Amino acid sequence: MTDHQYHVIMIISASRRCDIPAFYSPWLAKRFEQESVFVRNPFNRHQVGRVGLSPSDVDAIVFWSKNPAPMISHLDIFKAFPYYFQYTLTGYPVAYEPNLPSVEARIATFQTLAEQHGSDRLVWRYDPILISPECTLAWHRSMFTFLCERLAGCTDTCVISFLDMYRHMKIRCDFFGIREPEKTECLELAEYFVSVSARYGIEIHTCTETLDLSALGILKSSCIDGHRLERISGRPFLTRKDQYQRKGCGCIESVDIGTYDTCPHGCIYCYANPGRSDAMERVGHDMDSPFLIGNQEPDDLIYDRKLRPMAASDSQCVFDF
Repeated sequence: MTDHQYHVIMIISASRRCDIPAFYSPWLAKRFEQESVFVRNPFNRHQVGRVGLSPSDVDAIVFWSKNPAPMISHLDIFKAFPYYFQYTLTGYPVAYEPNLPSVEARIATFQTLAEQHGSDRLVWRYDPILISPECTLAWHRSMFTFLCERLAGCTDTCVISFLDMYRHMKIRCDFFGIREPEKTECLELAEYFVSVSARYGIEIHTCTETLDLSALGILKSSCIDGHRLERISGRPFLTRKDQYQRKGCGCIESVDIGTYDTCPHGCIYCYANPGRSDAMERVGHDMDSPFLIGNQEPDDLIYDRKLRPMAASDSQCVFDF
């Protein structure tokens, strides 16, 4: 490493692609105990990255979940690492989220995590925001207010985003009358959310939104957030923007260890899963495998997943949206 290069911060994302905390917590704990995980390239399944998970390899972890309750008993495994949760809690009807615990149970989990591990480790996600015959603007106003009341003191941040209707989601969303909010509806809800959340000490941010809500005091967020990790860890993070995420995404670079199409929640609006509820049985999860799904195959090409060294200039654009 030259004088103009620095150690690259390795952040593990677990995971944008599936709810690892809800369904694969024992496997994840074992992977960290054994200090490595194998991750298939979602666009080339036989290209496999070996990711080191030792304290010398990993600088921080971001967990993504709608139900991290199964993770609570495993969190001691991760105490050597700065970490926080992106916790999605919307309260949609059971028909939209068929395999989630009740809203009250998930609120209780949120409160437990905040009490045991601190509110700075919890980012509340109210997303995606969709419109349907059941979930009208009035419904969102009522549900958001209810959740703010219950989560007050448990988090300082709520991240919102509005539904993007990907092609593979449209048929099942159409069946329930689910649609994307119109611009006027987005603005109306955003203004209401800001006014309510301020009363409970919660700041609203957006995730990969092209709609500019800065006039309402809503700023774009970094879901993989170096600033939050610096506060949690008490040390500086030299990081850079993740070039592989969607346009408008402010996340810093991370390595995602999940696998698409493996989440049994079966949420109707999910971009990462076709909505089936038998995911674990269908895809072959092996608790002892270094892969989340399946095992090594004859044609696999395994390489050590490394991040490229960072020049000092790289860090200047990390939070440039």
